[in-house]
Amino acid sequence: IVGAEGENQGLIAQAAGQAYGLVRVMRSLPVLAAKGRTYLAADALERVGTTSQDIFAGRTTPGLVALLAEMREAAHAAWEDARFNLYGEGMKGTGLDEAGRTAFLPLALVQPYLDTLAQVNDPLCNIARINPLYRLWRLMRAR
Repeated sequence: IVGAEGENQGLIAQAAGQAYGLVRVMRSLPVLAAKGRTYLAADALERVGTTSQDIFAGRTTPGLVALLAEMREAAHAAWEDARFNLYGEGMKGTGLDEAGRTAFLPLALVQPYLDTLAQVNDPLCNIARINPLYRLWRLMRAR
């Protein structure tokens, strides 16, 4: 859509989507849980010994905390993979041209949100937020 040229466009898009998508799922957890919804997979919840009913009741179980930690690790790994393929080896900008890199600017927010998500005391009550000015600064710096 943006006329990007460069190698590994599919790999970059897949990893970037996974990283940013996982962050969005974790950030939306308190809002969706309050509405009786969740995007967390039932089999993943079952694997860690919790249920969607626990989430809807506002019970932050050790299993939920462990699952969110796994999701943060997966998001971080995908973020690193996307950045490596986006910028190329050594962060020298060889992965995609400038037009292509522009489409992936939201990746600049993944790590700050992951840091904030790791510090949330109760993932069912507290929404992970970063300062709006810091968000803008991160996006401008990434540009």
